[in-house]
Amino acid sequence: MKTTHSFLFVAALGLPFLASGQAPAPAPAQPPAAALVSPEIAADGRVTFRLRAPGAREVSVAGIPAPLAMSKDADGVWSATTPNALAPDIYSYSFTVDGLRIPDPSNMTNTGVGIMGATSYLQIPGVPWTNSNAPHGAVAKHVYQSAIIGGPETYYVYTPPSYDPKRKAAYPVLVTLHGLAAGTAASAGDWIAQGGANLTLDTLIGEGKAVPMILISPAANGNTQGNRGAAAGFPNFTRALIEEILPQVEKQYNATSKASERAITGLSAGAAQSLLLLNRLDKFQWIGSFSPGFDMFTPRWGTPAMERTVNGQRPLLEPGEFEANFPKLEAAANSQIKLLYITCGTADDHLNLTRQFKAFLEARKIKITNYSEPEGVQHVWTFWRPQLAAFAPLLFKPAN
Repeated sequence: MKTTHSFLFVAALGLPFLASGQAPAPAPAQPPAAALVSPEIAADGRVTFRLRAPGAREVSVAGIPAPLAMSKDADGVWSATTPNALAPDIYSYSFTVDGLRIPDPSNMTNTGVGIMGATSYLQIPGVPWTNSNAPHGAVAKHVYQSAIIGGPETYYVYTPPSYDPKRKAAYPVLVTLHGLAAGTAASAGDWIAQGGANLTLDTLIGEGKAVPMILISPAANGNTQGNRGAAAGFPNFTRALIEEILPQVEKQYNATSKASERAITGLSAGAAQSLLLLNRLDKFQWIGSFSPGFDMFTPRWGTPAMERTVNGQRPLLEPGEFEANFPKLEAAANSQIKLLYITCGTADDHLNLTRQFKAFLEARKIKITNYSEPEGVQHVWTFWRPQLAAFAPLLFKPAN
C-alpha cells in the first residue's frame, strides 16, 4: 500500500518514476522553482491555496469547509481562492490530487493526523473563544500499559490556569473523545491539537464563563488496531476509562471522583461513545454529544450497506439496536442526569440517526436538556470547536 501511494504521489507531482535498479538519467540544469506561498490570507479575509503538481489531472482543496476546485497555470501550479472570507477559526484542510489526499507541502510545519487523515492547519485570527491573551493552563502527555485494552495507551491532561494541587476542593473533570483517526496515540491529542480545547478553556475560565476544570483527552478506540475495531472496542474503552485512566488521574492530580462533578463529550464516534455513559451515571452525570456516529452502535457497522448513503443520509439502526446499547435506561435516570446535550447539523449525514436516537430517548422518557440541529452544518471541526465553547460554560453549575 505504501508503494502504491508513493507512486501516485510522485506521478501526480509530475516527477519521474524509476523501476527498481534503473539508474536515473542526468537531469539538465534547471533554475530552482520559486517557493510557493500557501495558504495566503488576503486583507479581505479570503484565502488562496497553491500546489505545484504539473502532472496532475485534477486537484481540489478539502475542508474549507466544502471542496474547492483548483485550476492549473502554465507553470504547473494549481491554485484556488475561497469565494468569501473565512470566518475566524482553525481549519483542517488537505489537497486531493487525482484522488489521493495529501497535506499542503508548503505548510508542513503545521500538520497532523485526524478525522480527515493527514492534514494541514490554517488559523484565521480572531476566534472569539480562544483569546491568546488569557492566562494559559498546562497540558501533559501520559502513556500507560493498559491491562484492559492490551497495549500502551495515551491520554492528555489539561490543568487550568492557577491550578492548585493542594486546593481543598478537588477540581471537576471533563473528558473529551475524538472521532475515528489513523492511530490511537495520535488521536488522543485531537481535542488539543485540532480542537484547541485547552485554549478554549483558558479563555472561558479567564473570562469567568466556565469554572476551572481538569480536562482529559484520551485515545478512545478501545483496541490496538485503530479504526479497524473501533466500534467493537467501545466497551473496552469505557472500562479502561473508569478502571484505569480516571484512577490514575486522581492519583496524579487534584481531580474529583464524584459523578456529579464529572462530564464527558465527544465528536462523531466519540460523541456516540460519550452517550454510552448514560449507562454509568454512577460515574458521569454531565454528558454531551456533537454529531454522534450512531451507525457504530450496530454490528453491521463497517459493512458496505452501512457506508452507503441515501439522499445524503446514513442508514437507520434496526429495531432493538438502540435498546441493546442502553438496556436499562429509563425515566428514573433523569434524577441523576445533570446535563444531556446533543447536537447535529442539518447537512450532516448522521442527522437522521440522531433524530432516531432522540425518538428513542423520548420513548424511554429521558429528558434532553439541550438539543439542536444547526442549519447547513456538516461533519466538521469548524462546528465541533464552538460546540465545546458552548458546552463547557454549562458544566458544574446549579440548574437554572
